Amino acid sequence: MEEQPKSNLNNQNEQYISLAEAAQLCRYSQEYLSLRSRQGKLRAVKTGRNWVTTKDWLENYLKEYDYTDPADKLF
Repeated sequence: MEEQPKSNLNNQNEQYISLAEAAQLCRYSQEYLSLRSRQGKLRAVKTGRNWVTTKDWLENYLKEYDYTDPADKLF
């Protein structure tokens, strides 16, 4: 399994969003995004009990793993 990247949550260049927010930007549930984060498929950082990601990381995940019609722009 791929190791999650080590990220500094204080990095001002990264705008972290919760997986609940990420779920509102795509067709997947928060629970599914959490599973994919634990599997190392969705790039995310664990903060305490919660996972956070970025819009860029979510978009990269969707490009690689989402097999829906490319005309369906999710955000």
